[in-house]
Amino acid sequence: MKTSMIDAFELKRNGHYKQAIEIYYKLLSTLGDNVEILSELADLYYLLNNDERAIHYVTKALEINSEHVSSLCVMRNVYSRKKDYTEAEKIAKQVYDLTKSEKELLELINILEKQNKNEEIVSYAKNIIDGECMYESSRALYRLNRYNEALSTLNSINSENDIGESEKVLN
Repeated sequence: MKTSMIDAFELKRNGHYKQAIEIYYKLLSTLGDNVEILSELADLYYLLNNDERAIHYVTKALEINSEHVSSLCVMRNVYSRKKDYTEAEKIAKQVYDLTKSEKELLELINILEKQNKNEEIVSYAKNIIDGECMYESSRALYRLNRYNEALSTLNSINSENDIGESEKVLN
Protein backbone atom coordinates (compact mmCIF):
# COMPACT_ATOMS: atom_id res chain seq x y z
CA MET A 1 0.00 0.00 0.00
CA LYS A 2 2.73 2.48 0.98
CA THR A 3 4.53 1.99 -2.34
CA SER A 4 1.28 2.51 -4.25
CA MET A 5 0.56 5.73 -2.35
CA ILE A 6 4.07 7.01 -3.08
CA ASP A 7 3.67 6.11 -6.76
CA ALA A 8 0.33 7.95 -6.89
CA PHE A 9 1.82 11.05 -5.21
CA GLU A 10 4.69 11.03 -7.68
CA LEU A 11 2.34 10.68 -10.66
CA LYS A 12 0.22 13.56 -9.33
CA ARG A 13 3.30 15.73 -8.77
CA ASN A 14 4.32 15.11 -12.39
CA GLY A 15 0.87 15.95 -13.74
CA HIS A 16 -0.17 12.37 -14.56
CA TYR A 17 -3.53 12.71 -12.85
CA LYS A 18 -5.41 9.91 -14.59
CA GLN A 19 -2.71 7.34 -13.81
CA ALA A 20 -2.72 8.46 -10.15
CA ILE A 21 -6.50 8.07 -10.08
CA GLU A 22 -6.16 4.47 -11.31
CA ILE A 23 -3.83 3.66 -8.42
CA TYR A 24 -6.20 5.25 -5.91
CA TYR A 25 -9.13 3.25 -7.30
CA LYS A 26 -7.13 0.05 -6.79
CA LEU A 27 -6.33 1.11 -3.23
CA LEU A 28 -9.99 1.87 -2.54
CA SER A 29 -11.02 -1.55 -3.80
CA THR A 30 -8.52 -3.14 -1.42
CA LEU A 31 -8.85 -0.89 1.63
CA GLY A 32 -12.37 0.44 1.36
CA ASP A 33 -13.21 4.09 1.99
CA ASN A 34 -10.18 5.87 3.38
CA VAL A 35 -10.37 9.62 4.01
CA GLU A 36 -6.89 10.30 2.64
CA ILE A 37 -7.47 8.36 -0.57
CA LEU A 38 -10.91 9.93 -1.08
CA SER A 39 -9.44 13.37 -0.52
CA GLU A 40 -6.64 12.69 -3.02
CA LEU A 41 -9.20 11.52 -5.58
CA ALA A 42 -11.22 14.69 -5.00
CA ASP A 43 -8.13 16.83 -5.51
CA LEU A 44 -7.14 14.96 -8.67
CA TYR A 45 -10.60 15.41 -10.16
CA TYR A 46 -10.47 19.10 -9.20
CA LEU A 47 -7.14 19.38 -11.04
CA LEU A 48 -8.80 17.73 -14.06
CA ASN A 49 -11.59 20.36 -13.89
CA ASN A 50 -14.15 17.67 -13.11
CA ASP A 51 -15.93 19.45 -10.28
CA GLU A 52 -18.79 16.94 -10.13
CA ARG A 53 -16.45 14.02 -9.40
CA ALA A 54 -14.36 16.18 -7.06
CA ILE A 55 -17.49 17.00 -5.03
CA HIS A 56 -18.49 13.32 -5.01
CA TYR A 57 -15.21 12.19 -3.46
CA VAL A 58 -14.78 15.15 -1.13
CA THR A 59 -18.31 14.58 0.20
CA LYS A 60 -17.45 10.94 0.93
CA ALA A 61 -14.24 12.01 2.69
CA LEU A 62 -16.07 14.60 4.79
CA GLU A 63 -18.67 12.00 5.81
CA ILE A 64 -15.80 10.11 7.42
CA ASN A 65 -14.12 13.17 8.93
CA SER A 66 -16.00 16.48 8.71
CA GLU A 67 -12.89 18.42 9.75
CA HIS A 68 -10.47 16.92 7.24
CA VAL A 69 -8.62 20.05 6.16
CA SER A 70 -7.39 18.82 2.77
CA SER A 71 -10.91 17.78 1.81
CA LEU A 72 -12.36 21.08 2.98
CA CYS A 73 -9.77 22.93 0.90
CA VAL A 74 -10.77 21.00 -2.22
CA MET A 75 -14.44 21.83 -1.53
CA ARG A 76 -13.57 25.51 -1.02
CA ASN A 77 -11.61 25.56 -4.27
CA VAL A 78 -14.48 23.97 -6.21
CA TYR A 79 -16.95 26.54 -4.90
CA SER A 80 -14.51 29.37 -5.66
CA ARG A 81 -14.03 28.13 -9.22
CA LYS A 82 -17.82 28.01 -9.61
CA LYS A 83 -17.93 31.58 -8.25
CA ASP A 84 -20.15 30.44 -5.37
CA TYR A 85 -18.30 32.68 -2.97
CA THR A 86 -20.90 32.37 -0.21
CA GLU A 87 -20.23 28.64 0.14
CA ALA A 88 -16.51 29.09 -0.45
CA GLU A 89 -16.44 31.68 2.34
CA LYS A 90 -18.17 29.35 4.83
CA ILE A 91 -15.66 26.62 4.14
CA ALA A 92 -12.69 29.02 4.13
CA LYS A 93 -13.73 30.26 7.58
CA GLN A 94 -14.00 26.68 8.81
CA VAL A 95 -10.55 25.83 7.45
CA TYR A 96 -9.04 28.95 8.99
CA ASP A 97 -10.68 28.18 12.34
CA LEU A 98 -9.21 24.66 12.22
CA THR A 99 -5.69 25.64 11.14
CA LYS A 100 -5.16 29.27 12.17
CA SER A 101 -2.56 29.38 9.39
CA GLU A 102 -1.67 32.53 7.51
CA LYS A 103 -1.96 30.65 4.21
CA GLU A 104 -5.60 29.82 4.99
CA LEU A 105 -6.22 33.35 6.23
CA LEU A 106 -5.03 34.66 2.87
CA GLU A 107 -7.38 32.23 1.09
CA LEU A 108 -10.26 33.55 3.21
CA ILE A 109 -9.30 37.17 2.60
CA ASN A 110 -9.15 36.55 -1.17
CA ILE A 111 -12.68 35.12 -1.10
CA LEU A 112 -13.93 38.01 1.02
CA GLU A 113 -12.33 40.45 -1.41
CA LYS A 114 -14.20 38.90 -4.34
CA GLN A 115 -17.41 39.72 -2.46
CA ASN A 116 -16.26 43.23 -1.52
CA LYS A 117 -16.53 42.36 2.19
CA ASN A 118 -14.00 44.97 3.19
CA GLU A 119 -15.12 45.30 6.82
CA GLU A 120 -14.62 41.57 7.34
CA ILE A 121 -11.19 41.74 5.73
CA VAL A 122 -10.25 44.50 8.14
CA SER A 123 -11.58 42.52 11.11
CA TYR A 124 -9.41 39.55 10.14
CA ALA A 125 -6.44 41.93 9.89
CA LYS A 126 -6.05 41.61 13.66
CA ASN A 127 -4.76 38.08 13.04
CA ILE A 128 -2.27 39.11 10.38
CA ILE A 129 1.48 38.90 10.45
CA ASP A 130 2.07 37.93 6.82
CA GLY A 131 2.88 40.82 4.47
CA GLU A 132 0.56 39.61 1.70
CA CYS A 133 -2.40 39.48 4.09
CA MET A 134 -1.52 42.93 5.40
CA TYR A 135 -1.43 44.23 1.85
CA GLU A 136 -4.95 42.90 1.22
CA SER A 137 -6.08 44.48 4.49
CA SER A 138 -4.65 47.84 3.45
CA ARG A 139 -6.51 47.63 0.13
CA ALA A 140 -9.76 46.93 2.01
CA LEU A 141 -9.15 49.89 4.31
CA TYR A 142 -8.54 52.06 1.25
CA ARG A 143 -11.84 50.94 -0.34
CA LEU A 144 -13.56 51.85 2.93
CA ASN A 145 -12.08 55.37 2.64
CA ARG A 146 -9.93 54.77 5.71
CA TYR A 147 -6.85 56.16 4.01
CA ASN A 148 -4.65 56.86 7.05
CA GLU A 149 -5.17 53.32 8.36
CA ALA A 150 -4.44 51.92 4.90
CA LEU A 151 -1.20 53.89 4.67
CA SER A 152 -0.21 52.91 8.19
CA THR A 153 -0.78 49.23 7.39
CA LEU A 154 1.24 49.47 4.20
CA ASN A 155 4.05 51.26 5.97
CA SER A 156 4.17 48.58 8.65
CA ILE A 157 4.80 45.97 5.94
CA ASN A 158 7.96 47.68 4.86
CA SER A 159 8.99 50.61 6.99
CA GLU A 160 11.47 51.66 4.31
CA ASN A 161 8.61 52.79 2.03
CA ASP A 162 7.77 56.44 2.25
CA ILE A 163 4.15 57.60 2.19
CA GLY A 164 4.42 58.57 -1.47
CA GLU A 165 5.40 55.01 -2.40
CA SER A 166 2.55 53.60 -0.28
CA GLU A 167 0.03 55.82 -2.01
CA LYS A 168 1.21 54.52 -5.40
CA VAL A 169 0.63 50.93 -4.25
CA LEU A 170 -2.95 51.70 -3.15
CA ASN A 171 -3.91 53.26 -6.46
